[in-house]
Order: sequence, then structure tokens, then C-alpha cells
Amino acid sequence: RPFGDNRTVIRAGGGFYYAYEASNQLGLRQVLYAPFALIETFQSPVANKPYVTFADPFPGVGTVPSSPSILGMPRRFPNPRSIQWNLTLEREVLPNTSLRLSYVGNQSNYAASEYDLNLPRKFGAGSLQSLRPFQPWGEIRWIDPRGNANTHQLQIGSSRRAGDLTYQLEYQFTSSITDGAGAAEGWGGTGGIDYPFDARRNRGPMNGIVHHQAVTNWVYNLPIGRGRRFLSGLPAVGNHILGGWQLTGIATIRTGTPFHINYTGRLVGFPSSGRADVIGDWRVSNPGVEGWFNPAAFREPAPFTLGNIGFNSMWEPGFWNVDAGIMKNFRFYERYDVQFRSELFNLFNHPNPGGPGTNLSVPSTFGRTTSFSSARVVLFGLKFAF
Repeated sequence: RPFGDNRTVIRAGGGFYYAYEASNQLGLRQVLYAPFALIETFQSPVANKPYVTFADPFPGVGTVPSSPSILGMPRRFPNPRSIQWNLTLEREVLPNTSLRLSYVGNQSNYAASEYDLNLPRKFGAGSLQSLRPFQPWGEIRWIDPRGNANTHQLQIGSSRRAGDLTYQLEYQFTSSITDGAGAAEGWGGTGGIDYPFDARRNRGPMNGIVHHQAVTNWVYNLPIGRGRRFLSGLPAVGNHILGGWQLTGIATIRTGTPFHINYTGRLVGFPSSGRADVIGDWRVSNPGVEGWFNPAAFREPAPFTLGNIGFNSMWEPGFWNVDAGIMKNFRFYERYDVQFRSELFNLFNHPNPGGPGTNLSVPSTFGRTTSFSSARVVLFGLKFAF
């Protein structure tokens, strides 16, 4: 309390946090794949009788892949670490109403990244298998604790917790940069990383991050009816009609999430797909569902080269939505309560566009939005409490 009163406080904190990666990435997967796993296929004969028996569990001759895939990881595998810190200034600006200003930081290291360690190092024509450096292996699914990310966030919040009106308001400005590692989307996914051996190439905004976001919610008890500010002397019938009304709502507005342009090539070689080349200004004066960016600003890279567009260097359309509720409360004989409620999701029936098509090899959807958020939904409910 820097000013010696109860209206202003300063809070700060920080810590080191570690996640337990071994449960899935290491423990279970080593059981399933260690030191490697091969699948043999046996064709059942045309007959309605047992084929695989305890006496002969592996009948016939199975087929084994000529280029088996294996799973690997480095001997030193530290658990993911997160260093977090925060600083907050909060003040009561009006009775029962506070204003809060916070800075929050987070540095993440040793996040597990999955990629194919056996991808070609030399680019050119030919089958992918013939270009792999470690023969005769096919894909070497490598789990590498090399991921790093830095997040900085400004938070501005206000809340009121008394009286007829209570509300919470929160604004966040977020910057979060990653080197692309640690972006695995489930087992076998590698996020938007098209070449894992160049960390600088994969540096950019984190998947799913939102730069600006504001959310507010409120509950307003209309000050009308018996015992309230207005018309406090209403008779019982009038109070059942005009009193006991309550308005609620949640409003959200935010900017979009990052993406980049990719392509799917038709040549046999490596790389044959990945991120595209930028050859001009992709911005348009009036972006919309029929054209979020200028498609002529992109092209496929020269054969068997990497595209020059940055990782997550573009941003999808933003989003805004308002949900609202209207409640009418009735009380009978001091012990029975009835509430009729109407809830409206997407109150203004506003269609928020989804992200545009990002594959320039699919011209029918490239740059265009083909999906939207849900339409308005209205729900009615009746609750009886005693």
C-alpha cells in the first residue's frame, strides 16, 4: 500500500514452473515404439474358422515395410520450464469500483517438438525416400525438447461488485513469439513448420495468439418495484409486472489469429510443399469474405526451394459477439421463487467470418472465407425454487 491507505495496492510475483513431459511423450510412446515398431500384415483365408491361434500365432508370411519408421529422442531430455513474472497496480477509483493495471511475462524453454529427423538436407528431384540421409530408414519421428517462447502481456481491468450494477471489464494486449518448436499438434503433427532445421525461419507469433482482446460481463437489477429506488410503493400486482427484472450480458471483441500462406506442389522431390513466396503487397484496402488479401502477391517457390513468407506473418479476421439475458423474478409467500429467463446468444445475429483459404494451390478458396460463426440462438427457461 504505497500511499498508506486501503485504496491502492501494488502486487508482484514470479516463479519457476516445470511440466512433467514423460507421461505421454516418453513413457507411453517408448512402450509402444521402443526401440522401434514394425507392423506385419496377414491376410485371413476365405473361411469361417479361426485363423490366428495360440498354437500358430503368426501363420503364413507377413509383409514388412522396406523403409521402416522409428521413434527417437535425445538422451538429455529436460522437462519443459516456464519462468513467469507479474506486476500489478490496483486502485479503488469509485466506491466499490476498482481499476487494475498489470504486466505479465512468461518465458518457456525445453518445450517438446516433433519432426522428421530423416528429412532430406539436400533439396532436389527424386523420391523422398531416396533423398533421406539415413538409409534404409523412412521417417524418424524425433521428439526434441528445443522449443522456446516469450510472452508479454498488458492487462487492464475494472470491476464493480456492489449495487444494482455489477460488472467486470478486461482488456489484454499480448505479444507471444516462438521459434516454432513445441508447436506439435498431437502425435505426428508439426504445426506450421515446413523445415525444422532452421530455427530462425520458424520464428514468429505463436499459433492461436490474439493481439488485442476485450471482454466485459454485467448484471443489472432494474431499480424498479417494492423496496427499490423507483416505484417502491407499487401494489403487489404492479410489482409482479414491473419489479424483479434483471439484465445480464457478455460482450467480446478481439483481433484474429496468425497464419501464413502455403502451397501443395505436384513435382516429385523435396521440398514439394510448404510455405509460399511473397512477391508483392498482399494487403487490400477493403478486406472481406471474397478477398481477405491480394492472392496475386503470392506464388509457389522455385522447384525444390523453401518459400520466403514468414511463419505466422499474417492475421485472420477479428471477432465480436454479444450474448444477453433477460430475467424476471417472482416471489410468493416469502418462500417460493420463480424465475423466467430468456437468453440470446449472438444477440445481434452477427456473422463472424472464419479464416480465409491459405493454400494457393486451391484457387477456388484461396483468400476467401467459406465459414462463419453460429447464428443467433434464443433459449427460454423457467425455474422454481422453494
